[in-house]
Parts: sequence; structure tokens; C-alpha cells
Amino acid sequence: MPQIFFKFILSLIVVVCGARFFIKTSVSLARLLRFPEMVIGATIVSLATTMPESLVSLFASATNHSSLAFGNIVGSGLVNLGFLLGVILLAGHGQEGRGGRGKRRSLILFFLTLFVYLWFLVFGRIGLIGGMILIALAFTFLVYTLRYSLKESSETLRVVETKLEAHPKVLFKFLLGVFLLILGARFLVESGVALTQILGLPELVVGISLVAIGTSLPELVTALTALASGHEKISLGNLTGATVLTFTLALGLAAVISEVKVQASVLRFDLPLLLFFSGLTLAFSHFPRLPQKALGAFLIIMYLFYLVFVFL
Repeated sequence: MPQIFFKFILSLIVVVCGARFFIKTSVSLARLLRFPEMVIGATIVSLATTMPESLVSLFASATNHSSLAFGNIVGSGLVNLGFLLGVILLAGHGQEGRGGRGKRRSLILFFLTLFVYLWFLVFGRIGLIGGMILIALAFTFLVYTLRYSLKESSETLRVVETKLEAHPKVLFKFLLGVFLLILGARFLVESGVALTQILGLPELVVGISLVAIGTSLPELVTALTALASGHEKISLGNLTGATVLTFTLALGLAAVISEVKVQASVLRFDLPLLLFFSGLTLAFSHFPRLPQKALGAFLIIMYLFYLVFVFL
């Protein structure tokens, strides 16, 4: 049993280190290309911080552990919109995320969560077709935001390619981060499955709590680092972008590999709570007079109560 816990913790460390490596080189790459900070957070950084969720869910689904994959996705969304958003609201100013683009992202996030919830409510599962739809939505979101970044930075794709060719070390570090993420994600799934057997807990519970918190650590580290350095736009952009990608790319990849089914308890409690958190994110973006720190404290307390409920 100690060996399994050690492997689980070591896998988390590798994932977090790989993600941190990946994030730092991603930000360096984005700054080299002169992308706006909000776009860096919403696309490159959010794609980087979502890699653990995507890879863990992909490996879990490929090894016939779809409950672990789905639990990781739902749990990561709850961590992002509950605990992580609460931390950002308590520690930051929050005004940068309330502009026009922040409102559009919060709308996308809310309606995407509603779409996933209604899909499961009607069909009870997401298979190949649903997975392909979600992956298409992920790429649509990324392409749209990337086109905006190119427009804002007045760069062309040819200039971008030239800059990348002139800085091969950045690309090498980027690929090294990807390698560490893949390695850590694979062992994280194996140790997570072993923990379910040792602790006698359902895969869904382990995925929605322990694995989800572990794979969401890169988002938390990124948010705290960005806040501490005065780059709140990156933390807010990363929050919405990472959550959108978790529910499109990560869930889509898992569903394409193996059909993802949802349990009745998740439909009754976990997904409605996620929808509620998404609604609060939408309200925060549209109503600037909401007490920010009170809302942040409320989200953190709600998430902690949720964790207690999961293990009861």
C-alpha cells in the first residue's frame, strides 16, 4: 500500500513539474510572438494546464476506466470554478476579467456546461459522435482566439514560423514538458486505479477528488504565480480557457476512445453544482457590483463542503 501512495504522489510531482515546464516555455513562446496576455492565458497557457486532465482522461479511457476519466473531468471543472476561481477573487482585483471578452468567455463556459449536462440528461452517455462534436468545439474555440491574437499582435503566420525557427531551444523545452506530462499522466492513471482497489472507493470518487485535484494543480500554480507577478489577466484567461478545454478537448478525447457513461448520482448532484458554479462565473462577469471577496469565499467554502460530501 505505501508503494501505491508513493507512486501516486510521484506521478503527481512529475505531472506538475512537466506542466510547470510546459507553462513557462509556453508563456515565453507567446511573449516571443507578442500575443496579448489575456490570449496567452485563454489559449496557450490554458491548453498547457489542461494537458494533465486531457492525458489522464485519455489514458484512463483507453484502459477501460471511463469512470475515472469522467470523474477527473467533472472534478477538474469543480476545482477550477469553485476553489480556483474563489482564490482568484480573494487574492486579485478581478476587474480585468469583466470586459467584453471576459463576458463572452463566461457565456461560452456557461452554455457549454449546460450543453454537456443536457446531453447526459437526455442520452446518459457520450460516444464517438458526441466526442467528435466536443473536439470540434475545442478547436473552434482555439482557432477563434488564435485569430484574435494574430490580429491584436499584427503578426502573420509566416512571421510566427520565422520566429520559431530562430529559437529552437524554446521548442525543445516545450516538447520536454509534453514528454514529462505524458509520462506522469500514464503512471497517475495506473496508481489511481490501484488506489480505488486498496481504499475500496469507486473509480468515479477517486477521479472526481484525488485525481482531479492533482491534475488541477498546474492551474492553481499558474493562477497564484500570475497573481503574485501582477498578471491577473493571465490567471482569469487561463481559468475560463482551461475549463472550456477540459469540457471539450479532454471529455471529447475520452469519449472518442471509449464511451463515457454518467451515473445517476452525478446527474443529481455533481453536474448541477458545476452548472451552478458556471452561473456564478457568468454573474461575476456581467454584474461588476457583486462583492468579489465574499463571492470568492463562498465558492471556496462550497467546494470544501462538496469534498466532505463526496467522501461521506
